[in-house]
Amino acid sequence: MATATIGRFVDISEMFMAIQLKSLQVAGHTKMLTTLAYFHLASIIQTTKRRTRSI
Repeated sequence: MATATIGRFVDISEMFMAIQLKSLQVAGHTKMLTTLAYFHLASIIQTTKRRTRSI
């Protein structure tokens, strides 16, 4: 009985860890995408400024 309870607890904690890891991955991915988008936008602004200066 006790081993079954421990086994179930381990299953639940493993599942919880997996969920936490997944949410961390998603958060990291979102952060990376936001950073990439920001740099992309910044480079577009830079090239636009350069073009207007040359004109």
